[in-house]
Amino acid sequence: MSINIKNSHIYRSIINFLNAITIAQETMPSETNNTCPVSGASSTPTNGAAPTCPFANANLSQPNTSQNATPSDPNLAVPEPYRSTPLTESQKALIKASIPALESHGLAITKLFYTNMLIAHPELRNIFNASNQAHFQQPRALANAVLAYAQHIDDPSPLMPTVELIVSKHVSLGVQADYYAVVGEWLIKAIAEVLGEAVTPELGEAWMAAYWKLAQIFIGLEASIYEKQKSEGWEGWQDFRVVKKVKESEEITSFYLEPVESRLKPLVGFKPGQFISIQVDVPEMGHRQARQYSLSDSSNPDYLRVSIKKETGNGASAPGVVSSLMHETKKEGDIIRVSRPVGVFFLDEAKIALDAPLVLISGGVGLTPLTAMLNHSAAQNTTRPISWVHGARSTAARAFKQHVEDVAKLHENVQVILFTANVAKEEVEGVENHIQGHINLDLVDKETKLFLSNKKAEYYVCGPMMFMLTMEKALQGQGVDSSRIHMEKFGTGGIAPVEQESPKSVL
Repeated sequence: MSINIKNSHIYRSIINFLNAITIAQETMPSETNNTCPVSGASSTPTNGAAPTCPFANANLSQPNTSQNATPSDPNLAVPEPYRSTPLTESQKALIKASIPALESHGLAITKLFYTNMLIAHPELRNIFNASNQAHFQQPRALANAVLAYAQHIDDPSPLMPTVELIVSKHVSLGVQADYYAVVGEWLIKAIAEVLGEAVTPELGEAWMAAYWKLAQIFIGLEASIYEKQKSEGWEGWQDFRVVKKVKESEEITSFYLEPVESRLKPLVGFKPGQFISIQVDVPEMGHRQARQYSLSDSSNPDYLRVSIKKETGNGASAPGVVSSLMHETKKEGDIIRVSRPVGVFFLDEAKIALDAPLVLISGGVGLTPLTAMLNHSAAQNTTRPISWVHGARSTAARAFKQHVEDVAKLHENVQVILFTANVAKEEVEGVENHIQGHINLDLVDKETKLFLSNKKAEYYVCGPMMFMLTMEKALQGQGVDSSRIHMEKFGTGGIAPVEQESPKSVL
């Protein structure tokens, strides 16, 4: 998926908003209220009239997330008042009128949202990545997202690429339609409590209607994917066995995963670049955690491969809980839960000319989805020119060097350009490590390796967010249209694992 930098702050904000409301593994018990926290109206209709409380028709039955996701009827998941009624112009005006209040009090709203929800439902603590919660990063991201949604309430269509991105993560985690009612309730409660009397019944209803319009889009898209997955025999979480564990560098280890149930073989194919979610028990936390990891090999009928970097922390961030657990405790023979491959960042061969050059640019562990693309292209014996451009912090941290160079030896259309910041003494610049230093596209031949004058060339970029933005800016500065630059997103607002190395390590 290509990204328009002009709208990047909006994309990141909306991603963070929807990631923040993702309910990944555990249930949200319902709460019964007789009075609407927004309008103060009774939830019980009188004299046969329609309920006046925005929550009155919300289906707050407790979702059973111990089961696999099943297709949901979008029309039944959305409360009756909001199923087919569009936002009125007056409701849109009210949402826009609340923008100044959101600018001033957005962070207070989202802090309260998380605090109240977690106090009332401590079981929800297992869905939040601790690194994203540190220093109020997630509440701040959510506050920015709510504001961005309000600012684009007239026309949310520019946000659809981001919606599709988040849908893939929701599906990967098994998010189901009935989760949205609970999340909407707590979010509107927080808005009402912080803004107080400023939240009139009309404004409360406008925000509830706006929330459900967004939720309805998600519910419909997710339901269609679940239906397709069910028809193909793999839906929801499945048990996989670690059949092989291979150390690729001092930081990165590959895990080969085979399904426990033979019915899942041959495995459903995936597109190179897509990811899976891995779910494990974290004993010290007392609950499960899930993380997303890009598949690092081409589609295989017998196994999936992920290559995970162990995050040790750098002072500003805590060590990665799941990555550390995978590295330190998971051994061959162990069972983990895996969801089906999904994702919108992939090599889309249907849209690329057969002779179009392919430039794969990665930093650090961002090489994993691009390795899948390279392996897929090699297996297909494609003749298109391919350039592999990779930056690593050190020789010891660099993964797949020998493999990538072996691919290049067997396929003359593949070129390898490696940047290594801290080079081992035994390596010779220009021979072993190619280029010493941080990755710099100015040092890569513009025509024979970057193909900048070829308007068919496609560029896939993966790594820490600042790395990707730097690479994108460099390519755009050389005349590459943004539609030909495809990036996977890391960090709080992305779908690849949030446990990634710092941008400083590869820039």
